[in-house]
This record gives sequence, structure tokens and C-alpha cells, in this order.
Amino acid sequence: MRSRCLSEGPLHDPLRIDLSDRKRWLTIGQAATVTRSSERTVWRWIRLGKIGAVTTAGGRTFVDRETLFILPAPDLAQSDTG
Repeated sequence: MRSRCLSEGPLHDPLRIDLSDRKRWLTIGQAATVTRSSERTVWRWIRLGKIGAVTTAGGRTFVDRETLFILPAPDLAQSDTG
């Protein structure tokens, strides 16, 4: 199954993604439910590159469950160096 990648990196290489793993890949609605947020918020996270997602050739978008709860690295430029 070919897919268009919405986030960059080797984890989301469209030629290596196996969407048959239903425990790993969630629909937008499922991702919203799991994170207790709205679908609009999930779409925004995808657009900003905060979570991984792929869109299939048929137009369906799936979110990578493994990227939903990864904490972002601290921004050292904004930290208080005191």
C-alpha cells in the first residue's frame, strides 16, 4: 500500500509503512479520543509536525500511535540560565 507521508524521517518512509498493524495506526478520530482532544487539534498537531501521520493513496489519514505521547525536547534557547 503506497502512502504519502505527512512527517519526515526514516520512521515514516512511505515505502516501509505497514498499515496492517492496527494497534499502531489510528484514525484521526481514534487519535482524538485517545488524547482527549478534538479532531481539529489532531490535524493541527499533524500540520505542525508534532505527531507522525500518513495519508494513503485513497485519501485516508492514519496517526502513528507511538508519536502521540512523546514529550518534545526542551527548548534551551528559552530556558532561564539565571
